[in-house]
Amino acid sequence: MSASSDLRPRPSLPGRVPLASRGLVAAVSALLATVALSDLFAVFAGVRIHMLTGSDDALAAAPQ
Repeated sequence: MSASSDLRPRPSLPGRVPLASRGLVAAVSALLATVALSDLFAVFAGVRIHMLTGSDDALAAAPQ
C-alpha cells in the first residue's frame, strides 16, 4: 500500500487498442506465421531426404 491516505480510484484504462499497436501486432503475427510455415517445410524436406536415402545412418548420401 502507498503511504498516501488518498482514496480516489485510479482512472480506468482506455477501452480500445491504439492503431499503432494493432499494426505491430499484425506484423508480428505475419512474421510468426511465416517462420512456422518455413519450419514445417524444413521438417517435410528432412523427412523426404530421409525417405530417399532409405537408411538410418546420420551421414548417408542420396543415390545419384
